[in-house]
Formats: sequence, C-alpha cells, structure tokens
Amino acid sequence: MGVEASGLWSFKCCLCCDDVYFYEGKHFYCKNNDLYDFSYSHHRHTNILEIDRSLFGKAGLYLPKGESLGMMFVGDVEKLSKPCSPCKTIRQGKVLGARLLEILINEKDAVGLAANQVGVDAAVCVINVVKPVVLINPKITAKFGKSFFQEACLSFPGDYVLTERWTNIMVVADNHVRGIDFSFEKSALECVCVQHEIDHLNGITMFERAIDMEKLNGKGK
Repeated sequence: MGVEASGLWSFKCCLCCDDVYFYEGKHFYCKNNDLYDFSYSHHRHTNILEIDRSLFGKAGLYLPKGESLGMMFVGDVEKLSKPCSPCKTIRQGKVLGARLLEILINEKDAVGLAANQVGVDAAVCVINVVKPVVLINPKITAKFGKSFFQEACLSFPGDYVLTERWTNIMVVADNHVRGIDFSFEKSALECVCVQHEIDHLNGITMFERAIDMEKLNGKGK
C-alpha cells in the first residue's frame, strides 16, 4: 500500500537469532519468523549470505549499496489481475521479503507491498505498520466483522477508494504456520494493509473492492 535505498544484507547471527536484516541505521532480526528491531552490538556475526541476484535481476530489484532505487511500481491492472505463483521455498521468500521491505521503507508513506507490484511472480508480501512483517504464501483462514476504510495503493498513485474490510482476520503463511491475528482493535491500518496485499497476491486490486456509493446510500438499483 510506500523511502532512498541503502544496501540491504542478510546474514546469520549467533545461535540466539535467525537471519538478520539490516539497512543503514536500521537493524532487524528474524526470530521465530518475525522481524524485530535489533541492536547487534553484543553479537558476533558469521556466515554472510549474499542476496540471490537471480531472484531480482530480470525485475531490476538488485541494486548495489548506495544506488538510488528509482522504483517504478507495476500499474497495469491486467498484469496485476494475474494471481502470483507460490513461492518455492521459505529461504527464497525471506530473501525476496527482505528486498521488498527495503523498497517499502524507502518509499514515502508506504505501509505494504506485494511482489507482483515490482514485477516478481511470487506470493510474497510485506507490511510495515506496527512492525515489519514478511508473509510467504499467505492465506486468510478466519475472518469476521466488517468496516469501511479508505485505501490507496503504490501501483495507482493519487487514487483512493472506499472499501469494506474484515475487522478481524487470522493469517497463516509458510513462515507463520501458527498464524497471526490482525484486528482493527490492534491497528486498523495494519489489518486493512494485510488484506490489501494478500488481495494483490491473488490478483485482486483495490478497485474490485470499491464500495458503490450510490448503492450504499440506497440510490442504486
């Protein structure tokens, strides 16, 4: 749903952590498949992993440290209407998710991004509202309650639509097999953002969720 790029690297930290992702001045570690703010001054770092360029080369997503992103988001409704292919492995999804997070953080006022919005056919999306979250092959398994929300999208700058979204959802993903619950009570923006990005992965744009105001006001057929 969008800041200037710094180099992003992924590496293994000590045994208390899983993958660690860091940007200039910003550090996150992945523990139990969640990303957290991280101060690594007390950790020793080993096994540096290079970002897999084969994932991003054709889509132009790999950029050397210090190079400007200049990202152009896919805005073709026909292209965005095609559901994404499943991401093959969790590791591939984490690498792609880390790159998407870098793009997201380097885009002003953005809170969510799906892989197909940058030309990558993989069911991976990221959000950054309460905290950075990567979702690999996510699915909504439970939902209830509804509320209206005005949405925007990086793929359609300047466009806003009123939608009706679930106020409580449970999302499972390959990297979150126990599920994560999102709700308006915790954060309405985060809850809507997750639904918006999962829609993207399923080939659904916000325009297909738009509320017909005339019908809403009882003036339509």
